[in-house]
Amino acid sequence: MIKIAVVEDSDDDAENLISNLNKYSNSNGLEFDIDRYVDAESFTERNQGYDIVFMDIMMNDMDGMSAAKKLRESDKDAVLVFVTNMVQFALEGYSVNAFDFMVKPISYYNFALKMDRIYEYTSGRLKKEIIVSSKTAKTVLAISSIKYVEVSNHTVTYHTEDNTVTASGSLKEIENILGEHAFCLCNQCYLVNLNYVRSVKGNDLILSDGSVLQISLPKRKVFMKQLAYFFGRGGGER
Repeated sequence: MIKIAVVEDSDDDAENLISNLNKYSNSNGLEFDIDRYVDAESFTERNQGYDIVFMDIMMNDMDGMSAAKKLRESDKDAVLVFVTNMVQFALEGYSVNAFDFMVKPISYYNFALKMDRIYEYTSGRLKKEIIVSSKTAKTVLAISSIKYVEVSNHTVTYHTEDNTVTASGSLKEIENILGEHAFCLCNQCYLVNLNYVRSVKGNDLILSDGSVLQISLPKRKVFMKQLAYFFGRGGGER
């Protein structure tokens, strides 16, 4: 699921852009979660950590360029696409690391050509990184650097090679994101990156940095089976 924000004060232009996004997602079998903001100010106040942001440049109150600068203060990684009928303003987008721009009125043919490139970049980045959001900051983590994830109630702690990052969330949400990247549950508290497993002694799971995690009895059979399969096929994503 790719989260997309459409920041556009014109109802007609917003409807056209969202229609193109829906047509593109249906044509390519993709899932987009799209939010529309009628002004830049409401977007900067409620920014939810979007993967792609389509930003109109000329808006009342706060213009799109100012909103983009504010966005970059807290989120340097969102793919930013300016939507405008004035190309000269779009060229200023390089100062806020804009990925591309689209000129109104947007036809589906031109939209799809640009969206192919936008989606290719976004999906490739999301497969290698995750964005961890807390109340105060957003942190981009390389998936390969995460040794294990610890969950207690609704607090999620990512133990990486360099530090720990804490956010809110559930074990199920994290498992859905990391499950395809050689992560496996060794008990109800720990989701382990199998790349970092060095040995198993009884119910102790020893990682490459010396950390010791417990393998629970209910999870042991499935965990050991996945670990054997991982090492049997050569393992290693790092």
